[in-house]
Amino acid sequence: MSISSRPIGAKPQRLKVRVNGKFFGAKLEGMPRVGREVLAAIDLLFEGRDIRDHFDFQVLVPENTPELPTYKHLTVRRIGPGGGPVWEQFVFPRHLDDGLALNFTGTGPVLTSRAVTVIHDAQMFSTPRAHGLKSLLLYGAITPIVGHRHRSIVTVSDYARHEILRFRVAREDRIHIIQNGADHVLRIKPDPDGLERFKLAPESYVLSNSYVHHHKNVGLLFDAFRHPLMAERQLVLYGTSGRSDFLARGLIPPANVRFLGRVSDRELRTLLEHARLFVFPSRTEGFGLPPLEAMTLGVPTIVSRSGAMPEICGDGAWYADPDASGQWVEAIDCLWDGGPIRRNLSKVGAQRATEFTWEKAARQYLDLLTDVSNSSVPY
Repeated sequence: MSISSRPIGAKPQRLKVRVNGKFFGAKLEGMPRVGREVLAAIDLLFEGRDIRDHFDFQVLVPENTPELPTYKHLTVRRIGPGGGPVWEQFVFPRHLDDGLALNFTGTGPVLTSRAVTVIHDAQMFSTPRAHGLKSLLLYGAITPIVGHRHRSIVTVSDYARHEILRFRVAREDRIHIIQNGADHVLRIKPDPDGLERFKLAPESYVLSNSYVHHHKNVGLLFDAFRHPLMAERQLVLYGTSGRSDFLARGLIPPANVRFLGRVSDRELRTLLEHARLFVFPSRTEGFGLPPLEAMTLGVPTIVSRSGAMPEICGDGAWYADPDASGQWVEAIDCLWDGGPIRRNLSKVGAQRATEFTWEKAARQYLDLLTDVSNSSVPY
């Protein structure tokens, strides 16, 4: 029985949930972003005492975590020693107190089945060359074990569910879809000096993120921006991969491409809201948070017709073939001075993005945890 369907006046039994907080020591992107935002939204939901009294919710982190999260209602505990996979497999399980483990980053303790684990996608298996040896050994070995052993598996889209099943990463009867939110970008204050620091003028650039991995398909954007129609337009890339990383892979960026490197959340908010367009040519994504962040801010967005993007972006984005750079040139050219077309895409994209909130996701996580604890299926 979910929280929302519990009879009024029924005496709640406190459900023990122990969150695997190893990701608090990682960079705030991707899977760690999801974990942090879901927990922050759960903390807000706990303002309602009827929900809060249903749970004994603790976030457990390694002793060496540099900065602890702060919550009003969730308890955060340092346990140790160590960190990473060793902490996850041998320290964290000793503090579950016969409760449910909640794991946000695709792995978790293999010696317990009392767990709900988020497996965001199957890219470890569909695009193995995009991952280092350490990741391949860790996720390639542990994720399929927890996918079949843990009581419930959460993924973030129907596309990701199909990929997880295609590579036999988890059992079909245990997979639940809980989509991510994107409204966190609205809470981030823009950096007022960001554009000046990067020497950019408002709406003078196309924005995308920069990852050298093959499936991110940034090389297609290089081809597009070599086209004569793009000669006076600038592609700005933020993220971990710089010019030298692409050159090492034989991908030569044209002169009208700029690399900003890693940026803060505040800088990214500024870059997004002042971008002329946001483009996302990835060949496969389990969810695709960056384009949804752009759509949330009303930035006209072009994405690949691949992966989970059609499912997530719906009619709020313009689609192009991830193997046809000419389609990206045409789309950028059309939307650059598109007038009504541009304004309509901005409006529809922002409306579509309102469907994806962290509060909605948090409620679904709490309902799932309750249903799993009440299930008659043995652990």
